[in-house]
Amino acid sequence: MRLLSVANIVILQHFKFICPTPTTTWNARGEVQMIDSINTALSALGAFQKKLTVASNNIANAMTPGFKKSRVEMVESINSGVEPVIEPIAVPGPSILEDTPQGPALVEQSNVDLGEEMLNLILAQRGFQANVRVLQAQDEALGTLLDRRD
Repeated sequence: MRLLSVANIVILQHFKFICPTPTTTWNARGEVQMIDSINTALSALGAFQKKLTVASNNIANAMTPGFKKSRVEMVESINSGVEPVIEPIAVPGPSILEDTPQGPALVEQSNVDLGEEMLNLILAQRGFQANVRVLQAQDEALGTLLDRRD
């Protein structure tokens, strides 16, 4: 059995992917039904895809004067999944003195921090990988279950 890396454990704990929710369905033996973990992992994959998209947009516009970055917050949905919520960050970027046709003027730059965006990309990648592993484990468990019924 392979141990999870510290980053994956932090992701799992932070986003509560391995914790049942109040809407979780249980079988007669008190076990969480497998389909719930599949739905949760699938919704998390979609949320991490949105996180990758937002980080990519922020990086692409890092040199655009006046651009305001966005952030994705993951919130628990009613159906025991994860929903991404995009929030614009209105903090002004640094201003620099530039020559314009009207003369020298202060021009606000983007508020994107490339270091922060790289961390967001790594977090999204690790979260994506962790949820793919959940799906693979469920696939193996369902395959084993179906093999035993034959």
